[in-house]
Amino acid sequence: MRSALQDKRNDHGADEPPSGAPSGASSERRTCLVCGRPGTDGPVILGKRLCAACERAIVDLDVGGRDYDFFVARIREAWRSFAGVEQ
Repeated sequence: MRSALQDKRNDHGADEPPSGAPSGASSERRTCLVCGRPGTDGPVILGKRLCAACERAIVDLDVGGRDYDFFVARIREAWRSFAGVEQ
């Protein structure tokens, strides 16, 4: 089953974040660990940024919902990358 984020692809094949992302005050641009878009909003987790739109989507997730496995996989990838674990 595809997630809502997997259904939203731009012309370059990158995920588009959920709409309605508020802008943040951080001045350092980092790539979101979930959707891959560069920006300055949202917290930095494991050395990667979590954009405000993806943060809100995670907060609103229902365990077992259609996007749950997608977000778990992305966070797991970020953790493995941070820890230097081969996949």
